[in-house]
Amino acid sequence: MKTQKTIETNRIALSTVAPETPGRRPGTRSQQAHASCYCMARSHVLGEGGWKTGSSQITVKGTVPGIDETAFKKAAEDAKDGCPISNAFKGNVELSVEGTLA
Repeated sequence: MKTQKTIETNRIALSTVAPETPGRRPGTRSQQAHASCYCMARSHVLGEGGWKTGSSQITVKGTVPGIDETAFKKAAEDAKDGCPISNAFKGNVELSVEGTLA
């Protein structure tokens, strides 16, 4: 196995693929899925090359009317813990999430 190195942050910003406009563009979900799929495919390619992902950190920034910082952070943690992909990673990859109101 190759020496572990840090891989730079991958940003999947909903603000860039789903700008705040009335309604949603038909391709928005496809763009989000493509960004996520690309990240998973890249991880697979790196794994084939002998690299191993040791941790995954997700940063969530959002605006939710009527919610406070504590509730937003809890929602981010609950989403991480309930995510099927997170559950598949548990025990193999250290997972963390940071939720902050924008």
